[in-house]
Amino acid sequence: MGHVRGSLRNLPSGSWEIRLFLGTDDTGKKRYRSKSVKGSKREAERTMRQLIAEIEAGRVEGSRSEQTLTVDQLPERWQTANVNDWSPTTARDHQRTAEGWISPHIGTVRINRLTVERLEGFYQTLLSEGGKAGRPLSAQSVKKAHSILRAALSAAVRWRLIPNNPALIAHTPRVEPHQHKVPDLDTVAAIIGKADPRMATIIRLAIATGARRGELGALKWSDIDVEQRLITFQRSVVDGGPASKVKPTKTRTTGVVSVGEATMASIEEWRAHQTDAASKVGLGSLGADGWVFPSRDWNHPLTLNQITNDWRTLADAHGLDGVRFHDLRHATATHLIANGTDVRTVAGRLRHASPTMTLDVYAARTTEADQAAGELIDTLLDKP
Repeated sequence: MGHVRGSLRNLPSGSWEIRLFLGTDDTGKKRYRSKSVKGSKREAERTMRQLIAEIEAGRVEGSRSEQTLTVDQLPERWQTANVNDWSPTTARDHQRTAEGWISPHIGTVRINRLTVERLEGFYQTLLSEGGKAGRPLSAQSVKKAHSILRAALSAAVRWRLIPNNPALIAHTPRVEPHQHKVPDLDTVAAIIGKADPRMATIIRLAIATGARRGELGALKWSDIDVEQRLITFQRSVVDGGPASKVKPTKTRTTGVVSVGEATMASIEEWRAHQTDAASKVGLGSLGADGWVFPSRDWNHPLTLNQITNDWRTLADAHGLDGVRFHDLRHATATHLIANGTDVRTVAGRLRHASPTMTLDVYAARTTEADQAAGELIDTLLDKP
């Protein structure tokens, strides 16, 4: 809520009527708060200032419909307000969490009656019996439910539906740090050697650049500078295939990454393969605006699930149980740092949103260091 507007009116009885504008409700109807004050105009003005201070501090009751808003209804309202800013995957994930974990336990509770104690009891319930068929949920899953509640309740505070957010101070279960399973580069090189041309190129790019799956899927030929051996990541894709949605990268920034000669050669080999395939179906030459890894109809990016499934098949065949495609990104950072690349350069290659994610205490990233990093990955992958 912005600055609260108020007015004074002298009533025939001699009292003063204070009228404050509280904004609009869900239907667009304007909301007001009125109060009659006996005494002088100065006293009425003082009372009005006090009321405005209470409203702006959040100490004002909403309408009756807002007071009865339940925990079930709040995430839906919060999601409606944010749907344009979320990817389809994020929206579905939030909805599943709300419906599967939150609603069955506290869905009918009014948000203005949701206390810190009740929230902490809810988290303990999830830990003991919050999963399917009454199975326990992990601390990580409970933390996820908490995060959604915290964000939705913060929105309710902004909307002046409740005066404060109990989730901000509620204790949550301790989550142990996730231990990434980092594949060794000999195994990655072996997988590349066994993969089909498309997947071999995808895996090579993933380990050489640290790119996320969605960033690789969203690459266009115009993003690749063969002469300078540079790759520009400026978009990402969610739910590939005909239902794909192209969006900004996770950090909403554009990153330019150097790669070595061997990696660029593999990209050129893939383009030649694609050019031949396009010619056979009568599509002609590949345009700069075309997808590097297209779907079968050539009009959309390859589905991200396809990348995951192809990786899973290859990884399982090489004994990499539990190693995700995303772990190739962690492998990039781990092996570069282990072989002497400064952390600042690694952070730049991974396009981290915050340098602190990769220990921002090192020298500034330079073009030479970045090029050396690209060559190093090639050397490690192609060593005899």
